[in-house]
Amino acid sequence: MTLQQLRYAVEIEKCGSLSKAAKKLFVSQPNLSNAVKELEVEHGFSIFKRNNRGVQVTEKGATFLIYARSVLHQCEEMKHLSTETQSSKFRLIAQNYSPIMEAFVKYVKQNSNTEKMNYELLNAQGFEVVDKVYKQEADLGIIILLEDKLDHFRDHLKDRNLEFSKLGCLSFYVNVRQGHPVLESKENLFIELKKYPVVLYRESTYIQSDDSFLADPFDFINKDKTIYVFDRDVKFKIVSETDAFGIGTKLHPNFSKYYDWVRIPIPDVYASIGYIHGINRPMKAEVRNYIELLKIELEGLTI
Repeated sequence: MTLQQLRYAVEIEKCGSLSKAAKKLFVSQPNLSNAVKELEVEHGFSIFKRNNRGVQVTEKGATFLIYARSVLHQCEEMKHLSTETQSSKFRLIAQNYSPIMEAFVKYVKQNSNTEKMNYELLNAQGFEVVDKVYKQEADLGIIILLEDKLDHFRDHLKDRNLEFSKLGCLSFYVNVRQGHPVLESKENLFIELKKYPVVLYRESTYIQSDDSFLADPFDFINKDKTIYVFDRDVKFKIVSETDAFGIGTKLHPNFSKYYDWVRIPIPDVYASIGYIHGINRPMKAEVRNYIELLKIELEGLTI
């Protein structure tokens, strides 16, 4: 078994087909196929099932690829040990929530004098966060999840050798502009909200889903009156300038000061915020540093 063979196998999984992987790796498809077959013979099981549409990872292959990615990742980390200058690499994938962004900015500030750095922040929905951490394409994933979904979510992570560490609990609010007509109906406020459109935020085209927290507790949403946006600032601007409303958790003070909203608490609905990381994977110093910064930014926002 060689590192090249491991790289080949990981790239095939990413691409979903031998032909696409061969093009990305600049090797011939027969050579790529032979390299993987040698790997499979050596270990005594199939990593991929071939079909007309490409390849599918087998059950044992999925476990093998976890270790393959880990080996390749550790090899990359070892390269940094031999460099004379200090090097820092941190890849974060997270839902778009203001304290997460603030902590990332603070992290960059703290490490701005590092001679060599490679920092990345990708905003994404829950399933993409899990997938990127699982494939070791991100060092850390941050996710917000409804409390009643947490046990099922943790079971899902175990199947991928991942775990969720909770940082706190968040309350939910309806956000409307000052002077919104719904504010005149305090007793029937949530019933009246059905008359108005809701603005929902999509963080990527990876999966076509609504806000990750959108679920049964928000039965005051009129699904015939929805506005979807991909840009957070556009969502906030719509809420600030129209009768549409938004749903969310408390913003970081550095963000909330720009929006003159009325925040209406939604009773008995809470979410957990926490980070996803690999079980038995060593946690890099960069990851530990960021988590501590995020804990500070969440102070006063979690309950």
